[in-house]
Amino acid sequence: MADRSKALPPGQNGPGENAPGQNHPGDLAPVLETAKGWGIELHTEAVGHLSRYLDLMLEKNQHINLTAIRDRARAKSLHLLDSLAAAMLDVPDGPWMDLGTGNGYPGSVAAVLWPEEEGILVDRTRKKVIAVQELLEGSGIAAASRVTTQWIDVSQAP
Repeated sequence: MADRSKALPPGQNGPGENAPGQNHPGDLAPVLETAKGWGIELHTEAVGHLSRYLDLMLEKNQHINLTAIRDRARAKSLHLLDSLAAAMLDVPDGPWMDLGTGNGYPGSVAAVLWPEEEGILVDRTRKKVIAVQELLEGSGIAAASRVTTQWIDVSQAP
């Protein structure tokens, strides 16, 4: 299994990382401890990106239905921790894709875990793709990784 401790190394701070708001990465300690037991260690900046993304997603969810999960405690477990579990797989050797990304999980976490790999988060709902792109930018994940979003009009599919 590849070394995942390199995810978003120091110095790759993105916009929004230190922005005011609810960002409180300290409350992710139980999630990070579980991930550490799986062999996944994240740099401080990576934790900041993930915490900021979670906060921004929950805030955006008040205006656009991205998830039925409304509180941070449940979102930490059902979105963030579940997405980190994907890191127990080998690091992708090349591009990866999150089809039907919805609220950006697990793709946002994959972008933090594998910032050197090209990734794309795809959804059929344009407003969700726009929201996820804003969340990636606001959390600093977009600036510190090779992730993009794409809307696919499934009505045009063959």
